[in-house]
Amino acid sequence: MAKLVSIITPCYNGAKYLDRYFQSLLAQTYPSIEVIFVNDGSNDSTEEKALSYGEELKAKGYGFIYIYQENAGQSAAINQGLKVFKGDYLNWTDADDYLSGDSVEKRVGFLEENPDVGLVIGSTVLVDEADGREMAFLDAVKSNRLQPREIIEDYLQGVFVNPCCSAMVRTSMFRDSMKNEMHIEEPREIGQNYQLFIPIILNYPVNYIPDVTAYCVVHGDSHSHSRKSFEQKLHIQDVATETLKSIAGRIKADEADRKWFIRKIEEYDGKNRLEILQHHKRSDGLREIISGLKDAGAYDSASRKMVLKIRYPFLKKIGDRLWRLRRR
Repeated sequence: MAKLVSIITPCYNGAKYLDRYFQSLLAQTYPSIEVIFVNDGSNDSTEEKALSYGEELKAKGYGFIYIYQENAGQSAAINQGLKVFKGDYLNWTDADDYLSGDSVEKRVGFLEENPDVGLVIGSTVLVDEADGREMAFLDAVKSNRLQPREIIEDYLQGVFVNPCCSAMVRTSMFRDSMKNEMHIEEPREIGQNYQLFIPIILNYPVNYIPDVTAYCVVHGDSHSHSRKSFEQKLHIQDVATETLKSIAGRIKADEADRKWFIRKIEEYDGKNRLEILQHHKRSDGLREIISGLKDAGAYDSASRKMVLKIRYPFLKKIGDRLWRLRRR
């Protein structure tokens, strides 16, 4: 009998994407899937559409669980799914993304053939929301050379290869990595993937496959593209850092990995704060940031250059002018 795959999908006002999303589930070649759909307080036709497709999924022999919660954000919605999922393998896919027809089969096949691997990630196509144009191909295999610490560093720097819709975790290893109960923190300011990916990456092998397993829709009005004030960016950085520190405290990891991870969090925090100061031409708390980076052993040449530009803004203007002249 085929092992069960659970797919948790949080959704807030995503009715316009659900036809494509659910059709991609109905097109799956893998026979044993349960879909856990969490309606995060939507006020459009999300509920009606989800329930209608739920009947189609059941007719195909798939499980379907519909959960409604008052609007509380994606992390809270994921927590609802973590309470009830039963699969041997787990994926979480946003409602605006969609899967290739053999997506589940390919990832399960790899995990079955490689029982030591805790997380597998397929390649992804980025799709423009406005016109459906395929914008880019994220070739996951390029990251097969990376070691766990390198993957975490990339993740903290925002270059982790491929989004959550392309990933699949082995439930037994995922549960073991979390150490405590299957529950993540629920800040609205940042996404949930830090909390879901990092524990298993630190504890079990990660591998990548070349097959396209998902299509990730890129939105022009996404949070990452929106303009935020200095205070808003600092607040988001505060939340992100506290969440990462919470992960460090609760995951199962040996002491050397935990200490390394905490140093990396401090480095990530300090360098992001330097970027925020430089962008907004501010110097608030600069000495404390420098001190933190030094304590983490991360006050490198790049950080020193940023500090000089923050302290002496005219240096940045000169550098920008030289860069423009070079491009001519």
